Amino acid sequence: MNDDPGRWLQRSSMYVVAHNERHVQKAYESEVDAVILELEDAVAPSMKVAAREAAVEILSTPPPKPTYVRVNPFGTGLTLADVEAVAGLPIDAIRIAKTESREDRNRPSNVSWKIAPVGDNSKNS
Repeated sequence: MNDDPGRWLQRSSMYVVAHNERHVQKAYESEVDAVILELEDAVAPSMKVAAREAAVEILSTPPPKPTYVRVNPFGTGLTLADVEAVAGLPIDAIRIAKTESREDRNRPSNVSWKIAPVGDNSKNS
């Protein structure tokens, strides 16, 4: 775990659709403690793939502040592709939207091997 309290003690975070470059830039320049790249709710169905690709591009270099990616829920069929796209990139965590059942809550452990090293974002120090 990173010893910097700013990495794990956060007062605020901002959700921003990953495919809106201007909003992403403003989020990183803002006073928020963390940025959540949104692939789910605020993204129109026709833009889901573009948002995923934009997140990968954004995370091709370590972001300037703690960053999370909120992926689509399991019922959409997009979750695994979202997770695989950001696996190994410099993020602090993946947020899985709308877990509606016990099975959904347990599913992340079934894909956890694909998302290492989430949580080790020490490159952003």
